Amino acid sequence: MNQEIFQVKFVCAGNICRSVMAQRVALTLASNLDLTSLVFSSSGTGAWHEGQEADPRTRKALLNAGYPNFTHKATQYRDSWTPGLDLIVAMDRANYASLFHMPNVSREIHKLFLLRDLDKKFSTSYSDASINLDVPDPYFGDDKDFADTLEIVEKNVSELLHRIKDARLNLGALPS
Repeated sequence: MNQEIFQVKFVCAGNICRSVMAQRVALTLASNLDLTSLVFSSSGTGAWHEGQEADPRTRKALLNAGYPNFTHKATQYRDSWTPGLDLIVAMDRANYASLFHMPNVSREIHKLFLLRDLDKKFSTSYSDASINLDVPDPYFGDDKDFADTLEIVEKNVSELLHRIKDARLNLGALPS
């Protein structure tokens, strides 16, 4: 695999739950897979949590699942970042739509996809085309909702990283 830096940005609504989970899972799994050329970051489509730490329930779910402790400050996605990114991974269709309408993202739409597109397009465990492609937002839920969301994130981030490692992921052909 080309050892050039490959930038992946995970995006959810507020950047305190799902995208943080995806970033932390990706960092850990990439290290385990010796994918040193991958750089992961996260942000939200909204600014309401900007500057805040990860939701305590996000941190708890990650720590309970064995991920290392971390620091985090929420940021809002800026369209000016788009040219420097290789992949923009939205957590749900609302995040995708918000990103899609940004001028730079719309010009480089091949970089944008839903994390759960991996379920529908690449996983053999899903044959139903009507599957809900949104990673559920646990923000208004309880600890179990956070653990369930983390499980979905882990499965799909793992698949993404394995596809990148195996150089089988045709990034230009990801569904929009």
